[in-house]
Amino acid sequence: MSVTSTNERFQNRSSADNGEERTHVRVFISQTDDVDDGTATVLSDPSIPSIGEVHPTDLSARVDNKSCAPLDGQKYVFITTVNYSTQAGEENPLNEAPKISWALSSSSAPMFKDVNDKIVANSAGEPFEQDINRDISASTVNYSVNLATLDTNVFDYTNAVNSDQFTIDGVTIAQGWAKMKSISVGVQQEKNEIQYRTHTFSIEIDVNGWKVEALDIGYEELDINQERQPILNDEGLKIKRPWPLDGAGGAMPNADDDPDIIEFEPYEEKAFSVFNFA
Repeated sequence: MSVTSTNERFQNRSSADNGEERTHVRVFISQTDDVDDGTATVLSDPSIPSIGEVHPTDLSARVDNKSCAPLDGQKYVFITTVNYSTQAGEENPLNEAPKISWALSSSSAPMFKDVNDKIVANSAGEPFEQDINRDISASTVNYSVNLATLDTNVFDYTNAVNSDQFTIDGVTIAQGWAKMKSISVGVQQEKNEIQYRTHTFSIEIDVNGWKVEALDIGYEELDINQERQPILNDEGLKIKRPWPLDGAGGAMPNADDDPDIIEFEPYEEKAFSVFNFA
């Protein structure tokens, strides 16, 4: 007992578009070999598109519903109408498109040089006793996707910075721009007998990167043996205020010279491309 043949009636194809939704209709004629075969047999046959299946020419439309009836009262021939919609649900939750949203967040951090690379200091060239802060704006992208199992390795990525270039929501993110702010995994769910969990990745993106800067100043410098020794003034006395250093542990010639800016990497780098963000 089975469907022996199925052919589409191409002359019955139709489509509609109301600006918000596109719909399509396809019609199939199926032949069975047993009088006990009914509409349920035909609807479940692989020759008939299944719920959630993509339209052959409109990849944004999926099968929303389908119906079957005997053709003109015949016992072995059936007509099936398959309706597609761009708003149809996905049968397999693992194939559902990720949900992506963007937001702009703001924070503050010490500023040691301005946009013109001028060291932040008073009119005498001396660093301020208190740091001057600046506002930092970063884009945050939230990416939610259904995955079959929980991979606990994802939590190793919290606060990690991307070591490679990757693309998310069509936007290319350069190495060092992204930091994994948080990762959350929802409760286990089931749809159409398929189990899944929704994973949500919250990623902060700053085109200036995530390194931390500090002025290279202090009361000591390195001697030729790479050992610390006090910095002395012209009178041979220990200095009483931090002295500018050259980035290699040496004291700058003058107290009003610009100190070097030291960069630190507070976050571990990891490859973000392993997540296959779309």
